Amino acid sequence: MNLANFLGIQHYFPTDGNQVYIRQMSAPAGYVIDTHQHAYEHYSILASGTVRVEIDGETTEYTGPKVIAIKANTVHKITSITDFTWFCIHHTDVDDEDKIDDVLIKKE
Repeated sequence: MNLANFLGIQHYFPTDGNQVYIRQMSAPAGYVIDTHQHAYEHYSILASGTVRVEIDGETTEYTGPKVIAIKANTVHKITSITDFTWFCIHHTDVDDEDKIDDVLIKKE
């Protein structure tokens, strides 16, 4: 997943041992976050905008604010209909943005 084209991305790493990492992303209408999966369930928050979320081939349209549960091992993809801001919340103790995707994204 190439995050270089995002309008903005911010990382919030655990600093007190709580092992919660949050990624904040903002992108323009028409942007696609490619198909990927995680080995665990996690929650995402669509703070603003409208997106289509495809999970294991089933597509649902959401308009923020909205909390979205992503089950473990489900293949998912996000396509923005409007500009959007999205937060992914993950359980990890990794605190390096250059290594975080190696831990979060399930390898096939």
